[in-house]
Amino acid sequence: MPRTTAREPADGIAVAHGAFNVVGGLWPLVHLRSFEWVFGPKTDDWLQMTMGGLLVSAGLVQIAAASDPQGAAHARRIGLGTALTLLAVDLVYVPKGRIRPTYLFDAVMQRGWIAAWLRTTWPTSEGAAAARNDERGNSARPHGGAGDSHPEPDKEPLMSDNTPPQAEGSAADGTDGDPGPVRWVGWAQRLS
Repeated sequence: MPRTTAREPADGIAVAHGAFNVVGGLWPLVHLRSFEWVFGPKTDDWLQMTMGGLLVSAGLVQIAAASDPQGAAHARRIGLGTALTLLAVDLVYVPKGRIRPTYLFDAVMQRGWIAAWLRTTWPTSEGAAAARNDERGNSARPHGGAGDSHPEPDKEPLMSDNTPPQAEGSAADGTDGDPGPVRWVGWAQRLS
């Protein structure tokens, strides 16, 4: 089934920002000399390699997470955390003279990523659950009543064959704990 349009921009930002982080992280790993020509020589090459590796890792996770219904929120958190950290380093250490003013170009880019992530709309937890259910072929909402998202507290929820659902993670059906296509029916339907 098609995904909601509210998530599509977030997926695109996750892939774009992830690719940006991968390229930025690979640069000192692949060609340290050109990296230092632009951003200045450093005394600790191992630190540049560590930062490069961390950026590559964060970027790859963002790219991989973009296609998962729950992953977009993770990509957003990684993206915001990475961009805020790099922006803070740029804005603190350029004025102190510890890093070159060329890092201010990076600061502009990081500010752009932060703005992009903050403008992105995200589904609520119910929306994410509905997206997961749609992908599994499950009903996105219970069949208890008009607009009801939960069965009434005094009524026991049942599966479509009138048996209680297995607790999530029980793996009673031999799967990895996913109860499969659970379709809830209301108490009134049970009496019919």
